[in-house]
Amino acid sequence: MSQDPESLGDAITRLLEVYGLKNKLKGVELESSWAEIVGPMIAKYTQEVKLKNQTLIVKFNSAPLKQEVIMMKSKFIKRLNEELGGEYVKEMLVL
Repeated sequence: MSQDPESLGDAITRLLEVYGLKNKLKGVELESSWAEIVGPMIAKYTQEVKLKNQTLIVKFNSAPLKQEVIMMKSKFIKRLNEELGGEYVKEMLVL
């Protein structure tokens, strides 16, 4: 038996990938750290943040902010993926 031992972290990561839970975990991470990522001004007007099937759904209670975010959507996606450490957000739906 000359198998290389696998670290616990690697084993957990592999299990998350096998069972399709890695994206869900990243969604939870994104939702919980939204205010830190986008800053307090945007977070103040955010009603809902959800990652579903690589689409970020964000609901704002400010029409001007909503329009500004729509215009900067690609920058938001890039920044969020940098924070999450991978390509977890492909689209962004702003409501």
